Amino acid sequence: MASGTIHKNMVLLWSNPSPASNFSAQSINLNLDGFDAMLIIYWYGVQSGNQIEISQTFPVNNQAKWLMICSTTNISGGRKCTYNPSTHKMTFEGASYSGSSNAAYVIPVFIYGLKA
Repeated sequence: MASGTIHKNMVLLWSNPSPASNFSAQSINLNLDGFDAMLIIYWYGVQSGNQIEISQTFPVNNQAKWLMICSTTNISGGRKCTYNPSTHKMTFEGASYSGSSNAAYVIPVFIYGLKA
């Protein structure tokens, strides 16, 4: 899956080097020039059984995006991320789970650039 281009309009731009580890608040280098949207694939959590893959697609802009996780009845957690096109940085804030900060949830795994 993480072999670079998996579709002619979909290019792997970033992969988490340690997806089975906690993911603290941080910024990553990410150049989305020439792409219309981004696909972020993330795991519900790092614990065995929680490595459920979730994906969301967002337009390429500097508006905040929320990666959300849900239980069977409601939203149970999330992580805010913002892309800055002028600095080519994606900033991930700390994750929350059940109302508390918890870096073991909402783990970004892959980011793809998408072209129309």
